[in-house]
Amino acid sequence: MATNLLARLLRRADRRRQENRSVSETPDYSRLRTGTDEAVFRRILEQAAAAGAVSIVLGRFERTHLIEKIRVADADRLAAFLGVERLPVQARRVADMVRTFLPAVGWTHDLLDRATARWTRGESAFGLAIADEADIKARFRILAALARGEADGIDPRTFSARVFPLHPNDASKIVERHLGGLLPMLRDVIQGFGPERDTASTGMEDMAGAEDDRQPSGISDDGVLERFGLLRFTAPVFLSGPVEIDLSVVGSDVRLPGSTPPFITAHREWLPGLHWRADVASPRILTIENLTSFHRHVREIRQDDVCTVYTGGFPSMTVLSLLRRLLATSPTPPILWHWGDVDAGGARIAEYLEQSLGASIRPHLMGQDLVAHLGRAGHTGPLAPLAARAGAGAEIARVILDTGLLLEQERVDPQPVPAL
Repeated sequence: MATNLLARLLRRADRRRQENRSVSETPDYSRLRTGTDEAVFRRILEQAAAAGAVSIVLGRFERTHLIEKIRVADADRLAAFLGVERLPVQARRVADMVRTFLPAVGWTHDLLDRATARWTRGESAFGLAIADEADIKARFRILAALARGEADGIDPRTFSARVFPLHPNDASKIVERHLGGLLPMLRDVIQGFGPERDTASTGMEDMAGAEDDRQPSGISDDGVLERFGLLRFTAPVFLSGPVEIDLSVVGSDVRLPGSTPPFITAHREWLPGLHWRADVASPRILTIENLTSFHRHVREIRQDDVCTVYTGGFPSMTVLSLLRRLLATSPTPPILWHWGDVDAGGARIAEYLEQSLGASIRPHLMGQDLVAHLGRAGHTGPLAPLAARAGAGAEIARVILDTGLLLEQERVDPQPVPAL
């Protein structure tokens, strides 16, 4: 009973929100059936007190022979006395282990930081308790593989078998077992981590062409997985610009010009045939987050050396594959621009693009002066960690924090991207 009482005190101490808050418990002597039980109980508590782990408060008057209250004196010493890890120590150890295999992709580390904060307080995170170390490792191995693009164009079972090649059995089913917890994590990535995502504009439009005003949490499970590549038959990409697609890669002798007004639709299978036109010496790329703005831009703005690509909000693996193809076939390193919502989600989309492509991106029509002129007050979310980083996402986050304003992309008229 004494050991259980001390373990409860340690758990409560680890879960308290304020470090200086006292944690104590009154012993239940009714559970001590014999004098021997009481003697053992008292001896263990006195040993813990002698170790500096707890302090003992004795009763008064006729109860001076009884322990009235046990109070935590030093949680670290209490953990050492019990021979266990404190929750913060265990959480840091598990997080450090996971970081050894995470790629340098910000959202994977952000998810781990959020989970670690909850584990430190003894809470579950995304359905995982800190004691579930094997499941934590498996879940984040899946996320790491998704971040590296290893799910591009394959089904969940094939992907699972590739992520866990040495698993003794049922390797192909591990991802399926984790889908219940993976989906909310991936939704959080898409929408900029829950409550800090501005809800006025989701940036998630239907690839068929009609605006979808649902929140990102309303995207179907398949829609979420598709954005990370986990579907064999993926949605096409809308683009317009000085490129061509040689369809001989799919058995046709057609060459599809990307300058066909107002835009063309490229399927994943066509991407090996995508290349810049020979007359484009210094190409540029503009990615656009929202569908209405993409439609307006490709109709109102025509720049001979700019390829405009619709990301559909958070970019799918097909979008990323197309952009990587444009980068790889460019005669010179192209300048990349991104135009999207000036909100937490827009900042994270820009960061995700930059990290996924390994290339610098310049925000387009997302600067401080324009936001100060057209923006509106709204919930900006805790953007300080993102703003402290480098890159386009951090630049957008700093604009939000400096102005205290948000800006929907549709409020802004399209303009040509600058020639630097």
